[in-house]
Amino acid sequence: MPSATACRILTLAVVLGTSTWSYSCAQVLQVSKRVAIPKPLAVSVNAQGNLFTGDQRGTVRMYDTAGVVVNSYSPQRVAEVTSLEAGQGLRVFCFYRDLQEFSLLDRFLTPLPGYAKPVLLNLPDGGFARLATLSPDGQLWLFDDTDFSLKKYNPVTRQITIHVPLELVLDRRDYQFTSIREYQNILFLNDPRNGVLLFDNAGNFRKRISRFLSGIIELYRDELFFVQDDRIFFLNLYNEKVRSVYLPDGIKPLYVTVIPDKVFLLTGKELIIGRQPL
Repeated sequence: MPSATACRILTLAVVLGTSTWSYSCAQVLQVSKRVAIPKPLAVSVNAQGNLFTGDQRGTVRMYDTAGVVVNSYSPQRVAEVTSLEAGQGLRVFCFYRDLQEFSLLDRFLTPLPGYAKPVLLNLPDGGFARLATLSPDGQLWLFDDTDFSLKKYNPVTRQITIHVPLELVLDRRDYQFTSIREYQNILFLNDPRNGVLLFDNAGNFRKRISRFLSGIIELYRDELFFVQDDRIFFLNLYNEKVRSVYLPDGIKPLYVTVIPDKVFLLTGKELIIGRQPL
């Protein structure tokens, strides 16, 4: 691994659809703080730079930019947090797949009106939501693996407003989706073996942009970022340019997320806060 000031020319044989990209001059992430925290199952950040984590008991914790817990929320029933989304306005979305329930909290982790306890999805067609994320319009995007489809669900009317049968464009035998996210009017659906699939906000398939994203979908400004080997790669969604930063020696994060000037690395036992050198 190069030092923080060293610069080597790198060529990456990574195919994005039909294009190939390259990168040069990666630096090393500088660690500024390490904080012991419970092992997270889901992570997210909001526009204010707060970090949110969800654990196996359903507890959601909110950390400030220094890694200090400032608020927490625990549901009445114990269940693993499957996904967490804090980047949609002032709402925090928390999904419990095993219970098919979700919570909507404010930015202080107080349940919003009507969500004093998690709400059952209860899909009208009897489906099962494998993945779920919050849309900017307050509806939910779901991946239903019973009929291999994308669905947009209105939690107020409890109706499905968009239904996209994925078998029209994909072979369900080849795909095992692990995360979903809507960002900048684009819906992202990730399969670590086949890549990140992009749909427009009506559910129409557009393209595949990467085949190397193994974790949850993480986005910052105009970039999708992910860990591969000993680096964090940042892929621009629009021009497909890539930048990267090396991880410090010995750090293998389960999750990575980014706020301005900082990178949060989450292992099974600690939060590592780094300063972005790029």
